[in-house]
Amino acid sequence: MSLKNEIISKVLLTTEQYKGSFAAFRTAVLQNEYTSTNPNFSRLLIWKLCFLTETLNIPSWELKLLASRAVYQLLRSNPEMNVPWHKLDKDNEFYQPNASKLIPNTVAHPLTRIHDVQDDPLSAKTAPDDLQKKNNPVQTDSELLDAIILDVQRLFPGEDYFHNGLDAAFAAKRQLITILYIWCKCNPTVGYKQGIHEILGLIYLNMIKESVSLTNTTDCTADDMMILSLYNLQYLEHDLFALFNRFVVSSGIVAAFYETEQLLMRSIESFNGLLMKVDQLVHYNLITKLRLDTPLWIIRFLRLLLLRELSNDLEVASLLWDKLVAAELEKPIGQTCLSDMIICMIVVMLVHLKTELMLCDFSEALSLLLHYPITTKMTVYPDFMNLLFRDAHNLHALRDKDLKLYEYGIKLNKMYNSKIKVNFGASNGSTPSSPGVLSPKASLEMPSKADTRAAKLKFEKNRLEMRLKKRAQEMINQ
Repeated sequence: MSLKNEIISKVLLTTEQYKGSFAAFRTAVLQNEYTSTNPNFSRLLIWKLCFLTETLNIPSWELKLLASRAVYQLLRSNPEMNVPWHKLDKDNEFYQPNASKLIPNTVAHPLTRIHDVQDDPLSAKTAPDDLQKKNNPVQTDSELLDAIILDVQRLFPGEDYFHNGLDAAFAAKRQLITILYIWCKCNPTVGYKQGIHEILGLIYLNMIKESVSLTNTTDCTADDMMILSLYNLQYLEHDLFALFNRFVVSSGIVAAFYETEQLLMRSIESFNGLLMKVDQLVHYNLITKLRLDTPLWIIRFLRLLLLRELSNDLEVASLLWDKLVAAELEKPIGQTCLSDMIICMIVVMLVHLKTELMLCDFSEALSLLLHYPITTKMTVYPDFMNLLFRDAHNLHALRDKDLKLYEYGIKLNKMYNSKIKVNFGASNGSTPSSPGVLSPKASLEMPSKADTRAAKLKFEKNRLEMRLKKRAQEMINQ
């Protein structure tokens, strides 16, 4: 079966399975029923249905795709959006001469009509310095392009698709650079921040795998073409721009994690507050006992949407992001969802890490957080990603109900930390409190007899390695 016929078959069977109900399809994604284990699975179908068409009614796809792609085409045709390849050093592999007159460097700014003559940059009343201050931080087009190229060049070092030296790898990186440049020009208050290239990079990898060229479609019917239009390689760049913008902007991710340091710190404070409501012992241990400032480790978790924490296998992160895409449509109009979901996921990840964190000093805890043991967790819980999303989804639903959060925290600990016993250091013979009631004076007892010998040896080995790394770092710094 050709790739085109395989795509058509998958889409038709999926539509039939869910009886044309987009809500049923989205629910199947959220409940781990529509995954890569499903013979009709298509990740491109999930993303483009959820973010571009929002329907399983195939005949309606054409107009919605046309409208979405027209927006990007309009941006590409705007002279201010032209990528200044000609301003790169001539030895840069992306350098491209410009036959037309070179356009001077401009400060990145939104495309808006001038409604007040006082805002006219050519007016004597508005000095160039004042204009630049309004667009803080100031970044010229050349600086913006250089920053993007630098990051795209080192994107996913272990991913052969971007680093095999073939023409396809060069074309892929050029497309990514173009999309990021135009997106940054459209979002000058955010500009380019390190990390967003990895988000776009993973979306690109997943979309390019299923995209097909429609140059030879003589054997395709009109109905077939309606389906294949969703997978059209010719409009990959257009669709990537729309998917990326919907994933990071409409979801609230950019506003919460990228736009300003103040908003980022507010998100971190939200995380600390949620963690305290769900698991007071983990919160006390990290914040009060170890005095481990949350920004030291959590910023990467937030900005990369757990991409680096979920193993080196990009398929693992992709599986989680599929669910985030489907969950985004649950939000009421005008509200955000994904940024809050990411915070809930990190809380659940710390609950899973509770046993290890209780036995760590400052350096060990920081190292453990910066190198989350995802492989170990997925060995213990083969469906770890599904459990992580399910628990975070439940926390998100309870986020405004403190008592319910506390009760769900107890439930999580019973599921994942049943061997931890929290005793209070009372000398009056009082009985230990339940694991759900925590105190700064709580002490941890690990029932090692219940552990298997292999598990104990592995844990001690990891702990010893962290201590050795700490000692080595101290010797280097002396």
